[in-house]
Amino acid sequence: EPNGNVISFLNPTSLTGGKLDIDQNRAQIVLHPIENISYDNITLAGDYEISVLLYNYHNFSENNPINFDVEISEGQNSKIIHKNFPPNSKSLIMGVITLKE
Repeated sequence: EPNGNVISFLNPTSLTGGKLDIDQNRAQIVLHPIENISYDNITLAGDYEISVLLYNYHNFSENNPINFDVEISEGQNSKIIHKNFPPNSKSLIMGVITLKE
């Protein structure tokens, strides 16, 4: 968020209204987990960095890529980005969305 706040499993809500409302691999490991961060109403203009952190490989090998998708939606508009973590990688920055006042 523009104010430096990071939404994650350690910090699932923000003062600007963002919330991690789905975190499937937190309590139980699933093969195709879903995580979702949503905002009811974004009121803070500025840059929102979208990054993905691979917290744990679970049953996957660190030597193989792990595929994932990021979907960014605003109203009726949606964009899906297909990526993978290269071997031995833990985080990727997907991009920055700038919201104007």
